[in-house]
Amino acid sequence: MAFYLDTKERSVTHVKNQPELWLRSNRRIKKVNPDEIIYCEYSDGCISVMLQDGSMIRAYNFLSRLENKLEEAQFFRIHRNKLVNLKQIKKIDRKTKRIQLKGNLVLKIAPGRLEKLEMTRSNSKFLKNVRSS
Repeated sequence: MAFYLDTKERSVTHVKNQPELWLRSNRRIKKVNPDEIIYCEYSDGCISVMLQDGSMIRAYNFLSRLENKLEEAQFFRIHRNKLVNLKQIKKIDRKTKRIQLKGNLVLKIAPGRLEKLEMTRSNSKFLKNVRSS
């Protein structure tokens, strides 16, 4: 299923049977496969979407709008301004409250969200093989 986030009109258009997300960035519309998203971060009124190929897309919108459009079973909010793709998590470190993503990116997780991530972990097919310390 594809979703189009139009930041000018604040509208979302659904395109059935396509696993894509359409983001408007710098007057261009970019198609993104959600599986290619490593994580998304909200700052200064912009969403930065970090992709597996190392590129980043910036779109003026709210993280909650993006979160609502992405598959809940695959994405998890680790902090009020960060949303991660569960498929990208490599390791969860409870002591430092950090997660390591593929590509050796390390992100801090909010303490209250750590417990919810652990509960999600037991139910998520994406986190079955993730190491935890």
